Amino acid sequence: MIYPNLGMGIFFTTMSDEDRERLRELLRSLSQPSVILGNGVPPRVSTVSRADAQGPVTNPKAAIQAMVDFFEDRQILSREEFFRILRKNQ
Repeated sequence: MIYPNLGMGIFFTTMSDEDRERLRELLRSLSQPSVILGNGVPPRVSTVSRADAQGPVTNPKAAIQAMVDFFEDRQILSREEFFRILRKNQ
């Protein structure tokens, strides 16, 4: 089961060693400097309320698939869009 985090992201309650290593590889690839954002973009203040971030994700497979679909033709996901996608796919 995965739960939305109050920050940008999700956390997992269980994960196999193989999946953990694939996640590490994914995070390493994402931590590379971005051509789009560069290195000096200041963080934005979020307009997502605490209520938007509470409660477990009841259908993690649908939520992850929605994220995959989102990134097929996009490179940036706002926090607001992240929560909208989660709510829509529950």
